[in-house]
Amino acid sequence: MKKILLDSNVFIYSIKQKIDIFSSLQDILQEPFELVTTESVVKELEKMSKSAKKDSAYAKASLKLMEKMSVKVIPSKHEYADKDILALAKEDIVVITNDKKLKEKLKKKTRVMSLGVIKKIR
Repeated sequence: MKKILLDSNVFIYSIKQKIDIFSSLQDILQEPFELVTTESVVKELEKMSKSAKKDSAYAKASLKLMEKMSVKVIPSKHEYADKDILALAKEDIVVITNDKKLKEKLKKKTRVMSLGVIKKIR
C-alpha cells in the first residue's frame, strides 16, 4: 500500500481552502494508500495551536482533522519536521507539502506533490 506523508502546512492549507485531502487523493491515485505524518509534524501543529498567531485556530483544526482521517503518526528521529520528512523520503513514499524549500530538496529523493496541484485537478 502506498504511503502518503503529509507536512503540517498541508493540513492548514486544506482547512483554509476547504479541500478534502482524502477524497482528492483517492481521485488522483486510484489505488489504496495510507496517510502518514511524523511526530515532529504533530508537535509543530501542537506548538502552533497554543500560540497567539492567526494560524493557531487552523493548527487546532488540523490536529482534529488528523484524528478524523486516521493519519498514522510515525516516530520522529529528528527535532525538526523537515529533517524527518527528508529522512523518510528515502523510502517508497509520496510527500505532500507546500514548503518550497522542502519541495526542492525532496525532488531529488522522492515523488512530491503540493496541494495547489490537487486543488487545480479537482
